[in-house]
Amino acid sequence: MSKIMTVLGEIDSAQLGQTLMHEHLVSSMVGIPENYPQLYVENMESIVEKDLAGMKADGFASVVEATPFDLGRDPKALKRLAEKSGMNIIACTGFFLEPAHMLGTYTADQFAGLFVDDLTKGMAGTNIKAGIIKTAMDTEGPTPGREIIHRAVARASLQTGARIMLHSYPQTEMGRHQVRLMREEGIDLSRVKIDHCLESTDMDYLRWLYDQGCWLGVDRIPIIIDSKHYAVSTETRIKTIKRMLDAGFSDRMLLSHDFMSTSTLYDHMPPEEFRHIRSLNPQRFSFLTSVAFPQIEQMGGNVEKLWRILSENPRRFFEGP
Repeated sequence: MSKIMTVLGEIDSAQLGQTLMHEHLVSSMVGIPENYPQLYVENMESIVEKDLAGMKADGFASVVEATPFDLGRDPKALKRLAEKSGMNIIACTGFFLEPAHMLGTYTADQFAGLFVDDLTKGMAGTNIKAGIIKTAMDTEGPTPGREIIHRAVARASLQTGARIMLHSYPQTEMGRHQVRLMREEGIDLSRVKIDHCLESTDMDYLRWLYDQGCWLGVDRIPIIIDSKHYAVSTETRIKTIKRMLDAGFSDRMLLSHDFMSTSTLYDHMPPEEFRHIRSLNPQRFSFLTSVAFPQIEQMGGNVEKLWRILSENPRRFFEGP
């Protein structure tokens, strides 16, 4: 058993229960929570409260909130939502975007110090602490800015023991660069989760990630963006989960949706477009258990194993070395 930091303080890993490992409750952009909260929809917190109640009704006890500061992380709102819902909410530190030009020249060690402060002192001038570190590498590849932040994330993990979640772009196998950077920094890859694996159907690449010792982030399901951006359909993603189970990856799969409860990205769309986006996932945070699991069972998959993955694997991920 080990301790895990939530926005309400530490809990024992045994208290995690069924956990969604990559979701977004409140997201916008850097500075919105502190400067322009009026850009949130008026009933923002009630929307999230309803979603958290739905998670609890489905048997979930914990959720990893994957919104770092530059996607509008709002620690005070997350704390209020955790208090009202009784859910364990694990917030993240790190950068999603590349460091902005106006930051000037910072070293990996200096960025690492920021992340360590979020993990050990508190985020955004509060005593609300992050419980996991996140960064990203997308279509742009291993640019100098991306490399600096990946190294900073690794160094903050080495100083604190915090686990790492990496937004990745499987279509061009960005995980290979991310694994290299983690290794160069001396990170035990059992601390690392490579996200968005369902955007690839290349089982050789997924096998390679698994063989490195990484955890596989099984998320971005269902797809709520048009197919010209994401070629892998929701139906194919469900089939890929079954293929991953058949390939023996179940001991290192971490399940979630990567769904946004509320976000300025969607909430201010024209009404018809907003309704269309939301109609693509009426189940919201229940999609995995109410839609994907039954379909996988029809393919011959073991649903009991899927439920165990939701409870046992997050605990093992956070308890590991």
